Amino acid sequence: MIYLDNAATTFRKPRSVMNAVNTAMLELSANPGRGGHAPSVRAARAVYKARKNIARFFNMEKEEN
Repeated sequence: MIYLDNAATTFRKPRSVMNAVNTAMLELSANPGRGGHAPSVRAARAVYKARKNIARFFNMEKEEN
């Protein structure tokens, strides 16, 4: 077996990636859409924002995302 996804295990990440992961772990540790409590709502908003940004990046139509 040849493992080609070395980016998942490389040591150094850009500071922006480390900050985003840290923020997600500290502030978004809830299941999005699984409750009405504040952490769940924040997580759901973060997922929605990420989906919009990804769709925009790939120039996708609204129906596709």
